[in-house]
Amino acid sequence: MLSFGVGRGILFVDPAGRNQAALWLSGSATAVNFTLYELTPATFLERYRDQQPWAEASIEVAGLPVAATWQQNFDAAEPFTKHSVTFPSMPSGIYVIEASHPSLGLARALVAVGRSVLVVKQGSSGQLLAWASSLQTGRPISDMTITVYDAQAQVIATGPTDNNGVARIQLGFDQPALVLGQTGDDTTIAGVDWQWRANDGYGYWQVAEEQDYTIYLHTERPLYRPGDTIYYNAILRANQNAGYSVPDPSIPISITLRDSRHNLVATQVKYTDEFGALAGEFRLADEPPLGQYQLELAIQGQTQHQPLHVEDYRKPEYEVSIALPSAHAIAGDPVVVTVAADYFFGQPVADAAVTLQIYRNPYYWNYWDGGWIADASAVTPGELITELTGVTDSAGRWSTTVTVDTTGSTDAQYRFKATVTDARGLPVAGEQSIPVFWNSYQLAVATERYGYRNTEPVTAHVAARTHSNTALSGQPITVRLIRDEWPANTTTDVIPPQEVTTDSAGEATVTLGLLPPGWYRLIATGVDERGRTVTASRYLWIYADAADDWWFSSDNRLSVSADRSSYAVGDSATLLIQSQVQGVALLTLERAGVHQERIINLSGPMTTVEIPISADFAPNVYAKVHLFARTEAGASDSTAEGKLLTAQTELVVPAIDRRLTVSISPDAQRYGPAQAATLTVRVTDANDQPVSARISLALVDEALFALQPDLSGDLFDAFYGRRPASVLTYHSLVRESSYYYGPVVDAPDDMAEGP
Repeated sequence: MLSFGVGRGILFVDPAGRNQAALWLSGSATAVNFTLYELTPATFLERYRDQQPWAEASIEVAGLPVAATWQQNFDAAEPFTKHSVTFPSMPSGIYVIEASHPSLGLARALVAVGRSVLVVKQGSSGQLLAWASSLQTGRPISDMTITVYDAQAQVIATGPTDNNGVARIQLGFDQPALVLGQTGDDTTIAGVDWQWRANDGYGYWQVAEEQDYTIYLHTERPLYRPGDTIYYNAILRANQNAGYSVPDPSIPISITLRDSRHNLVATQVKYTDEFGALAGEFRLADEPPLGQYQLELAIQGQTQHQPLHVEDYRKPEYEVSIALPSAHAIAGDPVVVTVAADYFFGQPVADAAVTLQIYRNPYYWNYWDGGWIADASAVTPGELITELTGVTDSAGRWSTTVTVDTTGSTDAQYRFKATVTDARGLPVAGEQSIPVFWNSYQLAVATERYGYRNTEPVTAHVAARTHSNTALSGQPITVRLIRDEWPANTTTDVIPPQEVTTDSAGEATVTLGLLPPGWYRLIATGVDERGRTVTASRYLWIYADAADDWWFSSDNRLSVSADRSSYAVGDSATLLIQSQVQGVALLTLERAGVHQERIINLSGPMTTVEIPISADFAPNVYAKVHLFARTEAGASDSTAEGKLLTAQTELVVPAIDRRLTVSISPDAQRYGPAQAATLTVRVTDANDQPVSARISLALVDEALFALQPDLSGDLFDAFYGRRPASVLTYHSLVRESSYYYGPVVDAPDDMAEGP
């Protein structure tokens, strides 16, 4: 049997590189015949449409012009051995390669022969970016004509590459299938479907596709009784690469209510107003099915769902809350826990039985970033520590003192759950949590960058803050710089420990000077007023450009990271690119489309790039690096001419300037039945200036939320929360052939032994 293997995309052969393709032989053979058939974009797409990536290609060659024939001898080997087929000198283009042998049959595959490779980025609203470069030199290819074809081989767009090898093309509503690059005597291609998609280390299928609209749909409350009226409201925005626009008000929008059995209850057609919003109502039947209902909004093929519940419920008459003296506690401290039970009409629930359950679980801190202590999060459900009982007093209160502790010298989270049962035997529960820290403050240590050349002096910064995030001044800190030695597994102080004291901002600076190449650990240590040790550490990388062996912070051949966790408009982000491969790379800043691109030269183990933060980056963008790594001559473990390396990191830019503040002021603190209430609603922007805005106002019985929490998401997060990367990346070198164990394709009876 003969096989060119299977895989996504097509074979790629670079005459200036290995100039070879892989061929598997299932038996011994001394001579195999090869034929190349020339393809046009049209004849290529006809054959590519029927190609299955994980099955042996069956390609029709009748009527195709023959571009070359040759014969190659192979050493006798064990069955299923991979060999390399060397191509003759020939023009760049797209071909079918055929291998044939009288006893082993024949195999065919699609192949591109060329010296240039493409990266293709497809964004929303018909945006397409193509980057052309030489695989061997990395040099961007300028003045290359980029032609985009649809699946019927019709040209839908063309454009030249600039001096950076980049062509930006607007496609409109046409769906591309193939991108062809041509300049002089060189041709290269990349498909625009899932077979050509870059893996990116996460799987080529795991890319969020940008939708046309962002929709916030909600009801005025989460819970209804049979016969109630459901009031709904929706806000819509059309997604643009750099923000939003108000939808066309002439577009019909379908609003559908479905019951708990997914049966259609009712449908309405609505249109947005000048604010891009709409509202309406549905009345429930007197005896509808109970359970979870779905409200559906559909616009131009996109659907948004909002759940709600219909139940024959009984409202609770009172609520239970837990008050704690502070937002955190220190291990060993006594904590006063106060349970409060109050009727919704304002009176206390007196002489009611109270059961207080106390749970404890580990509490983990994220690593400190850029000088600020990150939020902590609990990761386990917790264990029951104790259970206490009591009775509320005449004010509906019951208090107890609990000494909180942790396991060893670690942090913990305490969760207090109180259940109050009134004289009629009706229980109502409430709960509250609090972090418990072993130390009374937190330390952080950092350097301005992740890595330094051995010719650059290094300065470390130390910060001490309370758990309330206030500066801790006058705190003595010891800073050590140590180096871990492998395989000896020893630790050595590189310089003598340095003693510093934090200033009024809770900070201190330590000068470390010039350091030899290697990995180091910065360790800052302090002692709190209880004699408990507080420690923070950070790795530091020192490198030399001429070093023969580099240590990297990642096992990946290419990685990129940002110097901070978030930025404001006007800031500058520093990207640290670590690469074990040198060459010319494409850097894109993207989200729904490519905002910016630039060409960068990766000439050493670490490259830093400064990115000015602009307003269109909010709420976030992704910095993505693309670098072609060619396969070195003589490499026997690869079946491809090279590989596209990619790495990305997120730049978070909170859209704080887009947040509105809404305040509601009643004209009285209490109202009687049937009494009119006047509410004043005020809307201000991020600068506390009044703005004109559309308001939706609901008046809901608070007791309902004790039965069912609000199901509406956060309005600000819906529009200005972090958004996923949805630009699709394709390239010329996706094919990494593997052997195909499939049926043998019989050779024609008249096939001769020689060419």
